Amino acid sequence: MDEKLAKFNDKISKYKSNNALWAKTEKDVKHRINIYRSELDMERTWMHIDMDMFYAACEIRDRPDLVHQPVAVGDYSMI
Repeated sequence: MDEKLAKFNDKISKYKSNNALWAKTEKDVKHRINIYRSELDMERTWMHIDMDMFYAACEIRDRPDLVHQPVAVGDYSMI
């Protein structure tokens, strides 16, 4: 892994040595970031609902205290 990182850093150093190319690339990246930020919509929330409720039903079967509670099964990267 260190060899790949060294090659990558070498490539970046060579790229930076061409000031005009580096300035153009930096401007392009900033422009793309601004486009991304303008299109970013934080007003919406997406939710996936497993309508057949298989995994939640298994959890409720194992923990009857959840019968009258909202149940989501998974980890933080999924929920």
